[in-house]
Amino acid sequence: MSQIYYKFKSAKDYDNITFDGLGISVFDAKKEILVAKRLKGNDFDIVVSHAESGEDYQEDTALIPRNTPIVVRRVPTKPGKGTAHRYLEGAPTAPLKQPIQKALPPNYVCYRCGQKGHWIQACPTNGDRSFDHMKVRKTTGIPRSFLQKVEQVPPGKGVLVTQDGNLVIAQANE
Repeated sequence: MSQIYYKFKSAKDYDNITFDGLGISVFDAKKEILVAKRLKGNDFDIVVSHAESGEDYQEDTALIPRNTPIVVRRVPTKPGKGTAHRYLEGAPTAPLKQPIQKALPPNYVCYRCGQKGHWIQACPTNGDRSFDHMKVRKTTGIPRSFLQKVEQVPPGKGVLVTQDGNLVIAQANE
């Protein structure tokens, strides 16, 4: 059996968490601490840091090696916006860049880049500031005779999406 030692920032003495293996994930450590101290609610976040170096464990998937002393802080948030309740429910927070598991509908268009074939969360343009303010809208209320089908997004033009997922631009009435 392995252990890690934890204390809240204001506490004098360390308590311990016992587990199997060489390390425990930050998620599981937070869950065990909340259960042991009977803390619940969604008005606070919980932050775990290494007691000696003071470095915060940012990722819930990071491993804390056995026999490591850690310091726990409760950080207040806006009412109802805290994440502490997630640890008690047992659902780890997934990273944002993880691929979406649902099947992609054939007419789905990414509203970030205007291309088909991927979810907006998995868009290859994520992190590219030139795509941050691109608008892709539906063709509601525009007659089909005013729409011209395009294959790629022309620079500087507003792109519209039809119901079947085709990209179009609006043409002025001649």
